[in-house]
Amino acid sequence: MTQEQRLEKIQAMPDDTMFFFQSYGFVGNAINFWAKDSKGYTTNPYEAHQFTKQEAIGQLKCNRDQDTFWPVKHILENVSQFVDAQYVNRRESV
Repeated sequence: MTQEQRLEKIQAMPDDTMFFFQSYGFVGNAINFWAKDSKGYTTNPYEAHQFTKQEAIGQLKCNRDQDTFWPVKHILENVSQFVDAQYVNRRESV
């Protein structure tokens, strides 16, 4: 999709918020979003920065093809829970 097509698609969306993430940014199969308050990246959408439509358009104009925008509603409809192995104490297993 060209930048112009992406811009047209975003402009046609309702004026609610959107998530922003770098398309290179995955951890396993989890999307890596920009974190709130410019605190790096996060795979947790509840810790991710929500960009307004105008902010997303401004970021798109930076002309970075790897950036992908997702409607907040769509992402929140697809959240699933998982256990993060790095926080599990191996000594608790039998």
